[in-house]
Amino acid sequence: MKTQDQRSIWKLSIYHCPQLLFSCFLWLSWAGAAGSSAWLLAQSELATLTGTVTDSSGGVIANADVTVTNQGTNISSTGRSNENGRYVVPSLKPGLYTVAVSASGFKKYVNTAVTLQVNQTARLDIELTVGEITQEVTVSAEAPLLEVDTSGRGAVIDERKIVELPLNGRDYNQLATLSPGVLTATPRLQSIGFKGAFNVNGNRAFQNAFLLDGVDNTCTPIHFVEATCR
Repeated sequence: MKTQDQRSIWKLSIYHCPQLLFSCFLWLSWAGAAGSSAWLLAQSELATLTGTVTDSSGGVIANADVTVTNQGTNISSTGRSNENGRYVVPSLKPGLYTVAVSASGFKKYVNTAVTLQVNQTARLDIELTVGEITQEVTVSAEAPLLEVDTSGRGAVIDERKIVELPLNGRDYNQLATLSPGVLTATPRLQSIGFKGAFNVNGNRAFQNAFLLDGVDNTCTPIHFVEATCR
């Protein structure tokens, strides 16, 4: 939804992830001012894996079975490619996954190095090779996943940075400045101890939204001098 009073909103989400142990995720997306509340409610920590299944000639393969298994929990989610060869597997927890794809007349494809991040819509296009379905083609080298199915942009601060980087007072908000376009807020806000005071691409500090394990944890200011909120 777009309006003339369009603004960008940053969302800072903090999640406990099995593989990452602890991750801090920054997400930037455009949302019309009138629809910003609905936009925020629609966000979560879950990722989506999508892509197109093709053969070696580039022809699409319909009805290919896609199984995505979380290596940390051994929980599997399934999908199937449509007539255009496209598959979508939503609602995936962040972590390391094994992706298996099978179709009649083709060798089974297995990728054991697919890492999904918080609120990511990752694209993994898969090419199947002609052969017996009992045969298997395994990919174990991790490759960066494309994000071309969403206009949002984000950054993940992983466990190593969180644990090893020096933070004044262990204020996790300082980690936000590791992302492009993020600056510390005015000295006045910092002097009164207002948390979450940073600016993203020129936006006001009070346009930031915070989620904790997927639950809204945003402080709405009601008294700027005393830095109180509700």
